[in-house]
Amino acid sequence: FAIQVSFADPDIARVTDVTLPEFGLSMIGDLPAASVDITAVDLPELIQGAFAEDTIVTLEVELRKAGQTEIILQLRILDDDNGDAIRPEIINGNLIVN
Repeated sequence: FAIQVSFADPDIARVTDVTLPEFGLSMIGDLPAASVDITAVDLPELIQGAFAEDTIVTLEVELRKAGQTEIILQLRILDDDNGDAIRPEIINGNLIVN
């Protein structure tokens, strides 16, 4: 998969760390950042079948000041073991810092 995770307002939050399962091949953009590109290939086939309950990425986020910012997920590519595209529903969220 390849995904970009961004905070619309970098003054409110930014990504400081990214943790992935032991996929075997992964690339993570420069950190800390308000926007980070994450790419990984599941070479050992850790994820099988429907992966609705599997965690594919964990983010550590620095909260920088009070406010609200949109969390934007942009899926670049997601495919199965045969190379067939998977098209999940992507739902952006909001982060509120008090």
